Parts: sequence; structure tokens; C-alpha cells
Amino acid sequence: MTDEERELLAAEHVLGTLETDRRPAFAEALEHDEALQALVAEWQARLAPLEQGQIAIEPPARVWEALQHSIDHATAEDAAGMVLVRAGERRWRRFAPGVRWLPLHRDQGARRQSFLLRLAPGARLPAHDHTAAEECLLLEGDLRIGDVCCAPGDYVLAAAGSDHPDIVSDGGAVVYISGDLGEAA
Repeated sequence: MTDEERELLAAEHVLGTLETDRRPAFAEALEHDEALQALVAEWQARLAPLEQGQIAIEPPARVWEALQHSIDHATAEDAAGMVLVRAGERRWRRFAPGVRWLPLHRDQGARRQSFLLRLAPGARLPAHDHTAAEECLLLEGDLRIGDVCCAPGDYVLAAAGSDHPDIVSDGGAVVYISGDLGEAA
């Protein structure tokens, strides 16, 4: 884990925005890692002034109604045996400079996940190795994987153990990826 990743995890922990599935591992690391404890303490000190002078505000009724609607839909979708990620309700997350990702599904038992990557024009992902097979479908935009140029609809399978060259999008792209949990988790 890089220093930047540790810093981000400590900040997310203090803010309460650390992803639920990452919390147990972070808590375990925090117990034994004094440097990580120091980062958390720094973030707590940095954010403490924000708590001063806070006034409780009752959210409007429409907010509670929207939450209830969301819960009802999630329950109905779970009961139907499907997961629905609506286009208008997407929460894209920072993955790398100029790259955002949207988790779609995780299968902890199979150690697989599917997600979307959105690359801004000029964005680049560095070369990396694949511990498991990864499927990639370019939905929109342009993508270069090493010397290979891809257009919308092109499918690429990176085999387990393969080296993935740099990925670059000159004009921006949206890519569907299905792969090992370790790839973008």
C-alpha cells in the first residue's frame, strides 16, 4: 500500500466514508500499525474544528421519502434475485488521476467483481500484472492498450498471469470490466 493510499484510507476512516468491506482489514491494521494510528490522529485533529458550532438540522420530508423509496427498491430487487444500479444513482469513485470507477457487483466467494471505469481525455493507467483473468468491454470512447487501439464494442481478455501494458484514452472512455477482487478493490 502506498503512502497516498494509507493517507486516503485514514481520512476515509475518520470521515466515516471508508467502504464497509474495507473496514475490518483497516481496523486490524490500525491495531498494530503505529504509523497508521498517527495518520488517523492527524486527520482527527485536522477535522475536529468542523465539529465545533454544529447545529442539528432536520432533513426535509422529501429526503426521508427518497431514502425510504431507495430502501424499498433495494429490498424488492434483492427479493427478485437481481441487483440494479440505476444510471441516475451512480456514485463514481476516484481510482487514479483522471480515472473514476463505479462498482457494480462483488462476489466474495468467487473473489470476482464487475465495475465501470471512466477515463477522462488523456487519462492513463500504468502497466500492471493480472493475477486472474480480466474481461474488458469498451462501451464508449477510445482506448489504447499498449499498441492495440480499441473502439466501442471491442472486447479484450487479459489472461491470468499476463502483463497489461499502459492503458491510455485520448478522447475519454467508459469501460466495463469483470475481474479478480484485487484488481480495483
